[in-house]
Amino acid sequence: MPNALVVLVALGLLALLLDLGGRLFGTYAQTPLRAASRITIVTAACFALMAPALISFALEEGSSPRGLWFSAGLGLVAVLHFLFPFRFGIRRSSGDSPAQVQPLIPGMQIRAETFASKLIPAAADGLECLVLSDLHCNTRHKLELLRRIVETLKNETVDCVFVLGDLGEKNALIPDVLAAIAQLPHKHGTFLVRSNHDFEGGRDEVVEQTAAEHSIRVLANDAATLPDLGICLLGLEYPWNQQGTPSPPDGTFTIGLTHTPDNLTHFARLHVSLSVAGHTHGGKIRLPWIGPLLVPSKFGRLLDYGWFRTCESRMFVTKGIGYFPGLFGSRGEVLKLRLKRIP
Repeated sequence: MPNALVVLVALGLLALLLDLGGRLFGTYAQTPLRAASRITIVTAACFALMAPALISFALEEGSSPRGLWFSAGLGLVAVLHFLFPFRFGIRRSSGDSPAQVQPLIPGMQIRAETFASKLIPAAADGLECLVLSDLHCNTRHKLELLRRIVETLKNETVDCVFVLGDLGEKNALIPDVLAAIAQLPHKHGTFLVRSNHDFEGGRDEVVEQTAAEHSIRVLANDAATLPDLGICLLGLEYPWNQQGTPSPPDGTFTIGLTHTPDNLTHFARLHVSLSVAGHTHGGKIRLPWIGPLLVPSKFGRLLDYGWFRTCESRMFVTKGIGYFPGLFGSRGEVLKLRLKRIP
């Protein structure tokens, strides 16, 4: 029995590390002080789980000290919380039509999803948008993969292109990345929000300036109205860009663009009906029946991939392009999102 309890404590520690690690570092610490504080919290939580067992062993309370049972109980709670993530008010949802998934290039797929609502204007009925996220083009090889994706998508007829950040980690490649994205055909424009990797090393200014050269609109906590369609696009760059408080026009159907799915609650407060996000890559190291072991989100493993709802706001979290290490069990994707008006 003591061996089984020790195993349960160890599993609890692992679950606690993965869950808290994803929650606390999902938004990325921007200063050494914040990083140190988050490490302190994780360390303190792990020590709190082990403390009863350690104290009991130190006092030599027999072969199965009560403290070990207490730590094992805490470990069981941590494991169950990890396996069944929960956040009050947020629940998994589904698209309004069966998803259509087709291969794009080797290792990459295009996923078609539908969002239906009575709030969609008649002019926007049937609107189709391509959504790209988490490109991470930090080598020439990955840039060539992006160009292959763009070349394959040139036959797609879409109204808008949405880019949800993480373009790459090398400033020198940003112009080539945006030049490739600009070749995607569209009727009403390409819109971009920046992310954690785009704000590192002053890269945010490079992205903004280069995007303007290619007629790509950066929504830096800003909104853009498409009068011909009767809709508004609202970009949130929280938490990396805290400047500005965007607000969609009253009575206008709004689509939210953001990098992290943590902004789902922000969109709900702004009465945004539909939003798209990336950042999670579908979770790192997805296992059968368990799902991802690590999700960079303050909500833990809950917002990993797919449709989610809170109040009257729905969000689709895409895996993104996915050329990134540690994504065992997950394929990259481009999202094709279609709006359908309900009479």
